[in-house]
Amino acid sequence: MKTIRRYQNLFICSTLLFFANSCIEPGYSRSSDDSFMKHTVVQTPPQANQGNNIKLALLLDTSSSMDGLIEQAKSQLWEIVNTLALAKKAGNYAELEIALYQYGNSGLSSRADYIQMVLPLTNDLDEISNQLFNLTTNGGDEYCGAVISAATKELTWNEISSGLNLIFIAGNEGFDQGSTNYRTATNNAAENGIIVNTIFCGNEAEGKRTHWNDGANLAGGIYASLDMNTKTIYTTTPYDQQITDLNTQLNDTYLAYGKKGESRRSNQIAQDNNSKSYSSSNLVNRAVSKSSHLYNNSQWDLVDATNEKGFELNKIATTDLPEEMQGMNDLEKEEYLNAMTEKRTELKRKIADLAQLRSAYIEKQSGASENGLNNVLLTAIRKQATDKGFKFENNDNRMDEAAAEIALPPFQKAFVNFDFFEETMKAAKGHRSTRLIDFKTFTDYSKDIETIILDTRSKEMYDRMHIKGALHLNFSDFNQASLAKVIPSKNTRVLIYCNNNFSLEPMFNVAFRSKAAPIKVPNQISQGLGENTNSLALNIPTYINLYGYGYENVFELSEMIYTTHPLLELEGSDI
Repeated sequence: MKTIRRYQNLFICSTLLFFANSCIEPGYSRSSDDSFMKHTVVQTPPQANQGNNIKLALLLDTSSSMDGLIEQAKSQLWEIVNTLALAKKAGNYAELEIALYQYGNSGLSSRADYIQMVLPLTNDLDEISNQLFNLTTNGGDEYCGAVISAATKELTWNEISSGLNLIFIAGNEGFDQGSTNYRTATNNAAENGIIVNTIFCGNEAEGKRTHWNDGANLAGGIYASLDMNTKTIYTTTPYDQQITDLNTQLNDTYLAYGKKGESRRSNQIAQDNNSKSYSSSNLVNRAVSKSSHLYNNSQWDLVDATNEKGFELNKIATTDLPEEMQGMNDLEKEEYLNAMTEKRTELKRKIADLAQLRSAYIEKQSGASENGLNNVLLTAIRKQATDKGFKFENNDNRMDEAAAEIALPPFQKAFVNFDFFEETMKAAKGHRSTRLIDFKTFTDYSKDIETIILDTRSKEMYDRMHIKGALHLNFSDFNQASLAKVIPSKNTRVLIYCNNNFSLEPMFNVAFRSKAAPIKVPNQISQGLGENTNSLALNIPTYINLYGYGYENVFELSEMIYTTHPLLELEGSDI
């Protein structure tokens, strides 16, 4: 298990992506036609306390060559969100809003320089994910200056003296294309307190030659290059399944209300599925994001809404409440809502605790990064936040190995009972002693319609060669359901055989390779192959297990079979 190793490209894009997934500002609209959508952005007045706000705009090139970039954004969003969820200022967690633009797509209007605001600044992580997964690429012209200018003018940024404003723009064509001068656009951004970071998807020197480095320098940002086709590598940890299970329980605490409540809840599940489509580890990353303060759904969830100033439950129309609450009186509603709030708080705490252990496990598995550029990028981003008074720290100290052991689920004994097996083996041994038959009897029995021949070797060896008419069930697949599928009833007569029933003749050397090699046992020395050879044969565990599962009408072939036996009929690919 190698940790999510974010190479230069991975994390750079990650950073990109991350920025791409956290926000929706109310009050934008887009037309449904194919032309560029004129978006009407309702500018919200500056908040009274913006000091701990981080606002990010992700500007993605969606021309036909950029599929790799979009895929990285989708696969790394939640990891980036989890990194920024640690940001604090003056002891308080940062509030995060993210906007998403696409540019360079020929499906957009040339009159608008092939630019679209996909989402204005928002803290709706589910909708950011949804829109990111909806992005498609198509050939077009990429105008970096124009899209930077649009984001600067159209979004409601923090005041220059407070909060942190960041633009991340990624693409692979010249930074100076289009009628809007990139120097004018980046200088204007800087004058409005916005840092512009540029990511060139290609060779580092080529990015510098085509002015991507210059664009970052003009607006106080950082320049980086990446291979956008690098795939994200995830690490599986012992905590993943627990977090996934807790995420399922967490979803059950959401109480959708209002006209769009159910559709928003459906979107929540859809984004779980989208993240899982990349890997189960990516779903775990999303679950960790959902346990953080950044994941807030007060617009459609009653539990989150109760934490909003001015929210009054009794003002919600009965028909807008979740179905299970519509028949409750005011006291019952309040008690039910309190219970769900407590349950969610506890689930989020458990996920957060496990996330600490998971992070430590991943770091221990991976060791130091094999490529330092991703660290340079993170350091640059953190520096930009640090310059504004932010710090990145865990809420709790890293748990040591002893704490990790405590946090694991209580030990539960596996369903393994050797004493029961020993008792079954003894009973089966006595039962078997009267059911060892020669090949003539075996053949005669097999002609009965109420009899089956069962071959429990591997499927590969069975396919190569088996006694004619034998059915197959690999011994390792034995369970009540699989046996019942093959054997009609507990009263059915079952005939068994294995490799050791066949001679050492060349014809049998592959499909029926004998287990009858000399085996040393305490106080004995095997003297070679003969009637008393100590050997391990599949017939014995097959018989014991069939007996243990209640199949007592079993007969075992005890005779050694040679190729010259007149009753022998075989079938398979080697015949």
